[in-house]
Amino acid sequence: MDPANLTNVPPPLPPNPDITPVELYNLSDHEALSYAPERLVEAALAVWTSPVYGHFHVGCRHVMAPHPVTGVPTFKHFEFTFTCRFDPDRCKMRTRKRKSTGSYGTKNLKDAVNRCNRRRGVTNNPAPAPVPFTDIRFRAYLLIWCAVSRQPFNVLRDPILRELFDYAHPGIVIPRPPTLSRALTCMFNQAMIDAGERFQDIDTAIHLAIDGWTSPLSASFLGIIVIWYEGATVWRSVLDFIHLTESHSGEYLAEETIKCLTRFRVVNQIETICLDNASNNNTFVQNIAPSLPNFAGPQSRTNCAAHVNNLIARAFMSPCNRPSSKRRRTATNARITAPRTDTNNQHPNTSSLASPEGSSSTSSDPEVVIEELDGAPPTLAEVDEGRELHDSEVVQKSVLDAINAMRPRGVIMSTEEAKEARDLFPKVNAFVTHLHKSPTDYAAFSEVRKRHQDSVHSNVEIPSAVNTTRWDSELRCAKTYRALRTPIEVMLSDTKYRSLHKFRLTPRQWDLLDMMYECLQAPGNGNITTELPQLTPTISHR
Repeated sequence: MDPANLTNVPPPLPPNPDITPVELYNLSDHEALSYAPERLVEAALAVWTSPVYGHFHVGCRHVMAPHPVTGVPTFKHFEFTFTCRFDPDRCKMRTRKRKSTGSYGTKNLKDAVNRCNRRRGVTNNPAPAPVPFTDIRFRAYLLIWCAVSRQPFNVLRDPILRELFDYAHPGIVIPRPPTLSRALTCMFNQAMIDAGERFQDIDTAIHLAIDGWTSPLSASFLGIIVIWYEGATVWRSVLDFIHLTESHSGEYLAEETIKCLTRFRVVNQIETICLDNASNNNTFVQNIAPSLPNFAGPQSRTNCAAHVNNLIARAFMSPCNRPSSKRRRTATNARITAPRTDTNNQHPNTSSLASPEGSSSTSSDPEVVIEELDGAPPTLAEVDEGRELHDSEVVQKSVLDAINAMRPRGVIMSTEEAKEARDLFPKVNAFVTHLHKSPTDYAAFSEVRKRHQDSVHSNVEIPSAVNTTRWDSELRCAKTYRALRTPIEVMLSDTKYRSLHKFRLTPRQWDLLDMMYECLQAPGNGNITTELPQLTPTISHR
């Protein structure tokens, strides 16, 4: 309160015996003047929620100021005092105006508490009481450790690990791997029951996303993911990961999926299913529809956007990569030819041109040599032997359809152009691989790069190779190769490196690399964040 206005202050109101702590706390200092300081402290402590105030004895006192006219001490404002409960002799008393928390709020009080606790050797967050050890809890943690850290159950036979357990808890009983395996099955079955009960409480539709994986050891699995929403929140959870032991026909996949949905009691809640566009999934949808009362069949099936984008990207890059040298099929006039009858011809001459049945072998129509799949049928089969086979078949057919569609518009790819395009990234990859395998040439390239530093507008030291398992691999490769064009061309034109001349790019290939780089620069994708529900049971302290 401004001392100049003290003469204009009206007299304080009489105390209200029915006033609540919140109402009293919100009164101005002058309005609260008729109340005892102890009541003001009680009202403040009823409103304050921070635990920091428990460290102090809180008091309240009048602050006086001389009257500007008479000079008589006159009430100015209330002031809270904070006196340390534990070490008042060494801790300075803190003060704060009753109606002021901005300049001296809880942060300053917390700092004072931290200094006091450090001086007294007291931790701010005392450790919780230790949970008593039980064999059941120990076994549960072993299960979680093996599952989350991908540890085999046989790791429990390791003698050093067993000694470590015994050192931490002498006399501990370590379960045998078969015992742990049975316990994991029991835990999964219980979690499945709990999840089924959780799904019964959902009053919205449940959507499936299904995909298959094949491990390096050729073990196949079917992943089933459920997606639903509650309010404004989208939830997703891995429902099951099914080991497939038979041919991946649509009938078999539908049968295994129905078994899974029945176990989790969600058969009546499935409305849509997201799948990739492999042909066996068409049969899958037809076979599973009768068992799902709220699933409308093919019209409720959606194609996986990521899989479609992957096929588009592969089809786009296909003309700039050399087909596999193991098995090839030749397409003439941008049409897929009939399958070969001579299966022993594994390495046909890619420069020879095969003509369709009934056409002249001297036809001037350009041909495109495309990759033939190992064991892939000439058309999309009802039963896919593997996604890679199916995807490659789709890619090669899409490329040929595109070439065929552009012919009437005058866009014709000659044999020479097709060959130069096919050799683009293989040449780049071969040169980069050679540099990594040859320390001598690697060092020589580094020297060439240093001599032409002014022409290199990048910090990259060596071009990147194409990694087929990375989405942006070709983009990084094209970017680094273009940035290092001058030292690359200098080295590959030097007569000292005649053995490397085969890696030189033609002017047309450099132009094609520039165009590929421009096309591959796509805007960054946004991230969709979803929340995952906790469907696994927690470990009790029992």
